[in-house]
Amino acid sequence: MPYILIFIFSTLLSANNDDPLQWLTHEYENFTYKTQRSWTNTFNDNYHNYFIDEKNYIRFCFTEKKLDNNQFENTIFAKQTYSKISEKNMTINRLLGRTVVYKTASQQYYHVFYGAFKKEQFIIIYTYTNKFNSKLLRASLNTFSIKNFDVPKALQTHQNFGISYNIDSQWQINRISNNSKKEHFRYEISSTSFIEIYLEELSRKVLLKSFIKIAQEKLLSQCVYTRSQQRLLSNGVLFSYVVKRGNTRQIEYIDMFFGVENNCGYTILYLYKKKQTCLLDVLDSFQVKKVNLEDEVHKNKITEPQNNKVQPVKNFEQVFYFVNITSARIFPKKSSGKKWDFAWGQAGKPDVFVVVKQFAHKELFTTPVIKNSLQPVWNYKTPMRVQKGEVLLINVYDEDSRKNDEIGSVLMTVKENYIENKSCEIQFNSVDKLTITFTKD
Repeated sequence: MPYILIFIFSTLLSANNDDPLQWLTHEYENFTYKTQRSWTNTFNDNYHNYFIDEKNYIRFCFTEKKLDNNQFENTIFAKQTYSKISEKNMTINRLLGRTVVYKTASQQYYHVFYGAFKKEQFIIIYTYTNKFNSKLLRASLNTFSIKNFDVPKALQTHQNFGISYNIDSQWQINRISNNSKKEHFRYEISSTSFIEIYLEELSRKVLLKSFIKIAQEKLLSQCVYTRSQQRLLSNGVLFSYVVKRGNTRQIEYIDMFFGVENNCGYTILYLYKKKQTCLLDVLDSFQVKKVNLEDEVHKNKITEPQNNKVQPVKNFEQVFYFVNITSARIFPKKSSGKKWDFAWGQAGKPDVFVVVKQFAHKELFTTPVIKNSLQPVWNYKTPMRVQKGEVLLINVYDEDSRKNDEIGSVLMTVKENYIENKSCEIQFNSVDKLTITFTKD
């Protein structure tokens, strides 16, 4: 009987959250949002209130008056004791605002979103007592959108590079570096989303794929990443990345646009958790001033014109390689000093196998198990195809009847010299050497 109850609860949870028939759309002159059909609603002054029950509800407030935060907090909490837990910038369907999280003495949580568009201010409050209701109310908040959204644009120009583009004027600008040879700017959209513009004067003629390598090393040096989709545009190439920064387990997503023109390399990086149309808006407005070759020749007093024509993007080719797990050498004992397996005499060697996957991908590839060996040889050819710069997650195990012991685990970036040498040898944890080879697709 308990299993039946759990199944029913799970079904209700899925239906309430995902079933479009459960949601009701509210259309107004300047905005729209959705709520659950089962919620009761009331309207007073500028508030639209929707209740799951008296302690779990969401309120939409719209006003042209400038609101004082202290007065607003007093209105929300009345005589309750409360504390502010966090405050951060947030974007909801391209509307930039600020989210503040409060907690009362009675363990009630309040999420308040403050946003403004043109003359009107929007305040959305939802409060909850459990995670299930929090999920539903947050889903309602995320449906809020402005009709005919047209944020004022600010034209940004970089005279040294002949570059111009439009940026939403509400985004916060942060200058990372700025000199005659390199310019690097970040535009903060929210605490979890930003766009970076990186421009570099190239000392010599550089092909697009060479500049991509330069820019990746500059902008993703502190990240473990895998590169996936590619999209060719008229003036460059757009890649998508899955990124893990530092020692955190948090996954982020990056789109990067690369181009080369007039001995200048330019990159637009867009980091996000929830993708919006921000990058495409910038790309649509992105312009590179064309340089007249004859003017450049006269300016630099070159007697023979040089061919400054950049190699067309269509010649940019992707090269894939198969990953092969060849062999390994394992330290005789565990890091604790114990034998790998319980045995008498000279036995006690591990039964070794390797599991490999592309970082942020689900598909795993597993070698056969080599019994009782410190120097296993597999020559295992995986069907996995990778490019330079991609990341592999490699785990080496000792097979046991109850639970497999981990011999070592490592994240490995497929480097250019690995490809050139067609193999690499890496050392990690209790793995003295793991040999991996690469064969061209």
